[in-house]
Amino acid sequence: MQTQMLKVDVDRLCKSPASSLAYLKLVRESQYTDSDLVFEGFTDIDALAFNYMLVPTLRVSSLNTALLLTQGLNGKIIKALSNIIPKDMLAKTLSVSQTNLSNQYRKKELDKTQSEAIVEFLHIWSELMVLFGDDTELVKEWLVGKKRPLCGMAPVDLMDIAVGRKAVLEMIDRIKMGDFS
Repeated sequence: MQTQMLKVDVDRLCKSPASSLAYLKLVRESQYTDSDLVFEGFTDIDALAFNYMLVPTLRVSSLNTALLLTQGLNGKIIKALSNIIPKDMLAKTLSVSQTNLSNQYRKKELDKTQSEAIVEFLHIWSELMVLFGDDTELVKEWLVGKKRPLCGMAPVDLMDIAVGRKAVLEMIDRIKMGDFS
């Protein structure tokens, strides 16, 4: 267990896919907890979003998340995510076209609906990373594959609405309990 703080290099997460993935792996393997990570110049909701990427085992209550979501996420988070998560998934989650996704990077603050969608998507992503042993390719495959318990829809197709994300989380919870139906 680490006792010193780590100032997270957000710019490194935003540079390139290779740089982002390497840094993500480095931080994850360092076994830092969310309370050890420092995000200078970012709000608490931004820190929560980054923590879901960096500490997949992170658990946050719905009430705490709701209280943090009074502020919108910084667009820089979308830039960092676009280096790790396929752009089409992010665009779908944000309810924007892939062409307009890069416009989100420059926003000082996303609206609350978009911020909530990204935080919930990251919660799903982190649950899947734990479930699939940090295998990002397997997580991506799972998200785009059609699932019978989701009425034959792919989880990614449900990311743009809150109840859709909830249905995906419920399915993940059932899988964790051994229910593969």
